[in-house]
Amino acid sequence: MRVERLKSGFVHVRLHYSADPRKDADWVAMQSAKVGGVNSWKWRKEQEIDWNVAAGQRIWPMLDEAVHVQAWPGEQYLNPAWTLWRSIDHGIRHPCCCAFVAVNAEHTLYVWDEYYKTDSVIVENCQNIIDRHKGIEFAGNVIDPSTRQRLADKPSSILEEYARHGLVSVPADNSAAGYDAVARGLLSTLARWSIDKNAVHPKLGEAKVSRQALFELAKAPALLFHPRCTRIFREMQNLRFRDRRGDPAQHAEPEKAVDVADEGPDVVRYARQSRVVTFVRPKPKVDVFDVMEQLQKRGKTLNRITG
Repeated sequence: MRVERLKSGFVHVRLHYSADPRKDADWVAMQSAKVGGVNSWKWRKEQEIDWNVAAGQRIWPMLDEAVHVQAWPGEQYLNPAWTLWRSIDHGIRHPCCCAFVAVNAEHTLYVWDEYYKTDSVIVENCQNIIDRHKGIEFAGNVIDPSTRQRLADKPSSILEEYARHGLVSVPADNSAAGYDAVARGLLSTLARWSIDKNAVHPKLGEAKVSRQALFELAKAPALLFHPRCTRIFREMQNLRFRDRRGDPAQHAEPEKAVDVADEGPDVVRYARQSRVVTFVRPKPKVDVFDVMEQLQKRGKTLNRITG
């Protein structure tokens, strides 16, 4: 236990989990697996009370190209078992980015294509995004919610301009909770790999993680990437928290990602966190049955039989 008096006059007490005799090595192995192991910044911050540990660290250190990047034979996302969406991050001076994603009934998110373009106007980006997979049906689009702002040279908003040029979009959920939602999806993919291989993946931490813990992690919707999505995946691997200054006990600064090359991570967050991006069960096909035509055919048959 550590006791510290703050400048505000409040007393700050830090109590380590080891003070609880029930939180033994097995507890640590199971709980740490949920956040990527005992060496992950999240465990060290929340359980080891190291509040500066996230500064400069990779946000998703559990990413493993050998596991999270998977090519599916026959482009399996293009069948009724998957619903297709686009997730868009608007940009002109910085890249406009679009992730083409697929969601199945288990809410697994598969990022199957990417679009990047710098120094391009809205109408051009819209046309390029639509033409990239022309003829394929998408359930809808989500977009950076900041596109609600009005354009400098027009009375309409960026969001309205995207709609006018063929990409009617819903403002995405841009909350910080999306970072954790993405992390849960990445950990779920690692857990499923571990169950399939009957071996704990090194990025899940301790080798003694129980199968029960793995199955708990695997319950979360998985997150996967197609090999063609090289730029999105690279940006997600490199995305880090900003450095922090001062004593976090005295002044708690919000933890934010470095605002550089973050378009790919943003569109993945939008797709994972926004509730609208979900599986839509296809409507059953109904054969049209022309009653009069069938009666006429039967009448002709009876006439031939009866003479």
